[in-house]
Amino acid sequence: MTDLFHDWRFWGLVIPAFLGVIGWFVSHLVSSSKWRGRVDTKLEGIDALNKTVSEIKRDFETALRDIFLRLPPPQTAISQSPVQLTDFGRKISAELDMSSWLDTHQSNVVGITKGKEEFEIFEECVAYVRDLEESDDIFKRMISSAAYNFGTEPDQIRKIYQIELRDCILGARL
Repeated sequence: MTDLFHDWRFWGLVIPAFLGVIGWFVSHLVSSSKWRGRVDTKLEGIDALNKTVSEIKRDFETALRDIFLRLPPPQTAISQSPVQLTDFGRKISAELDMSSWLDTHQSNVVGITKGKEEFEIFEECVAYVRDLEESDDIFKRMISSAAYNFGTEPDQIRKIYQIELRDCILGARL
């Protein structure tokens, strides 16, 4: 066996085989690192994409919030014939205890609406609420307070009073 190590034919076979194994190992290492580099590059790309998506989401939420802030407040009345309260208007009307206000003020308008058409009665109610607001600071504060509390405009609260007064007078005529 010692002669085998001294035989050049043995080393002629072993050395190329050994170099082949080392070459194979090195090539796999290199290709593995290339694959790993490609995976790392793809992971970096995914991280960048996640950041971009997060930024887009944040920008979209900000834009959506800005849009909602610019929207007009909810309407309290529907413009159809005759003008009617929306669900929001009915909710406000119920919370304003409109029935007690109507008990007090209906009699002030009934006399001036005798013999008038429904649209004329509504015009009288609009004028009555406007005049009352101008002459009665407590009523004016009630309208402003309700508008503030319900997140709407004072004109929307006036519409509730006008429509409820008209409906009360028309209901009394029947």
